[in-house]
Amino acid sequence: MTSFSIDDVRETMPREVTAFLAGIESAASDFLDAHPAANSVGETKASSLLRSIRHSGHAIYGTSSLVSATTLASCADLVERLAERGHAELIEAQERVARARRVVELLPAGVEHMRAVLALALKHENEEAEWLVAEWQSQAEGLLADLVRAPHRVAAPSLHPAAEADSAAPPPTAASPVQSAGAT
Repeated sequence: MTSFSIDDVRETMPREVTAFLAGIESAASDFLDAHPAANSVGETKASSLLRSIRHSGHAIYGTSSLVSATTLASCADLVERLAERGHAELIEAQERVARARRVVELLPAGVEHMRAVLALALKHENEEAEWLVAEWQSQAEGLLADLVRAPHRVAAPSLHPAAEADSAAPPPTAASPVQSAGAT
């Protein structure tokens, strides 16, 4: 493999690298604008809608169970559980966006360091360049390691914490056709 020296690309490399760095800055800025930092993971319009769905499913389940409409009750229980799962998925998505923001927030500093490194490389000052980026590289490597170690699944807060304390019995299973033959 033929090797090149930075002197061989001195005229074109700064322009090309600078264009790539500007693209990184622009994309990072657009990402951060599109995904503003949340004060906390939690209440959104979507989570409010899921809470409403869960509440309605629970109400139908309770009423249907009281009048022995077991098939309807089992469907309502499923609606309630689906709303819970949707809420958990929503919380996980919010947490993952927050993790992605942490990554993207490091990029502008990396771009600034890379601009300085390019200038130093063109002057053949590689030791100075390595010293200059050491702290940023350490931060970036540390973040990558933290994200790899971080749990991928965090339990989402319940949509109905009070109901969990009240329910000692496990949720009903889907009614068999024999059980629900007389119920509607």
